[in-house]
Amino acid sequence: MIVKIKNEENALKRVERIWQQVFTSTDPYEKLFPEAFNDVIVFHETDGPVLREDQFFAVRKAMEDISEDVFYFSVTEGGNCFASVENPGYFDNLNWLCHNPSYEECEQLIVPLESSIYSTKGTWGIMISQDFFGVIGGNKKFIDALKNRYSLWESDLKDFYDFWHEEKWYSGLDPRLLKSIEKAKLR
Repeated sequence: MIVKIKNEENALKRVERIWQQVFTSTDPYEKLFPEAFNDVIVFHETDGPVLREDQFFAVRKAMEDISEDVFYFSVTEGGNCFASVENPGYFDNLNWLCHNPSYEECEQLIVPLESSIYSTKGTWGIMISQDFFGVIGGNKKFIDALKNRYSLWESDLKDFYDFWHEEKWYSGLDPRLLKSIEKAKLR
């Protein structure tokens, strides 16, 4: 079940507080996560601004492993996703609460912009870029569960490096992601 977050100040502020526990930026090309998230990995490639089905189900299984079944989905590019405005623009206030949704339900939410999927408990998050990757950060429990559920995580790190390392923005990525990439390259 997916429910759109109401365009009401209290509802949006509640979602924004959780988002700020998980993310430090709306830009997937920067440091994205608070220091408390020790490990950062990447999905590469995604289906543009949406996770592939195998990635989505790995996230859902990892959530089950840590006793979570609800997440938020927010479009974080192109508008003000947390402002309560009388006449929101097309890209304003695009936030949903997702409770055990199917992959097909989540596909219906997609717009061709950066978006984020994140824990309602503030324990993990994924920033998905329209450039075919998703940066994942979280507490150790979630990241370990995701690595167990998604066997391609190391090859995704290597593929991401091979595809993007010559871009000028690459060195500005989250240092923990760069560290994960270096470890994966050594294996």
